[in-house]
Amino acid sequence: MKRILLLTLFFSCVVIFAQNIPGKVVTDGEVPLSSVLIINMRTGQKTYTDGEGNFSIEALPKDELRFVKAGYERSAVTISSAESRVYAHLRQAYHNIEEVKLNAVKLSGDLNRDSKLLAREDKTAQLKKNIGLPASPEKPREKPAELVDDVLKPLAFGVLNIQGVYDIISGDARRKKHLYELEDQQSDVYWIRKRVSDDYFTNAGVPQRRIPEFIEFSFTENPKIRQLVKVRNLSGVLVEMEESFPVYILRLKQ
Repeated sequence: MKRILLLTLFFSCVVIFAQNIPGKVVTDGEVPLSSVLIINMRTGQKTYTDGEGNFSIEALPKDELRFVKAGYERSAVTISSAESRVYAHLRQAYHNIEEVKLNAVKLSGDLNRDSKLLAREDKTAQLKKNIGLPASPEKPREKPAELVDDVLKPLAFGVLNIQGVYDIISGDARRKKHLYELEDQQSDVYWIRKRVSDDYFTNAGVPQRRIPEFIEFSFTENPKIRQLVKVRNLSGVLVEMEESFPVYILRLKQ
């Protein structure tokens, strides 16, 4: 009975003190950043900044908010109090990225016509792959510890990997893997956003502010889409993505 009362009191406190924390994300030059992914690392809840860089997310004091946007260094802020207003700065990441077009491709919404329009880009990407041009350098990352490779195998030879044991026990290895997965996902979203105009999505019924959310949704509904992003097959991405539009729009209306 006491245990039930304690649990009830605990969850009541969470309900009472959990609040929507407002905030804003800008560049070092104080320019508002839109479509920044914000994750509450305690709850896993996520949201995006709007066109003015503003956002609101449910959080408790001492919760860590992580900010992720392709092309920018990741950042984190710890909530100090329930009355806090978060003001985050993201610094542009200076590393080599693949060459992209500055202007998004204007698509009509006609799948057959748009696929032909994008065929040239697909052929260029395939040609680069066939002739063996070097790929863009990968982001430098610290390898997350693995239980078997980094702890058990060395232990079999009498070597104790203390750092590896700590990373696994503390959860650091799991958090790193989760963060890297989020960064890769955001890079794939960014690749599509740079090549496809907003009109393509809004004509299908997706609100402009929800375009990044829809792209992530399509990744979940159809994992093949991310595979096509990896090989830079944009027309293939659009073909596969068509099936996700009605499902997503239906969920918005519910």
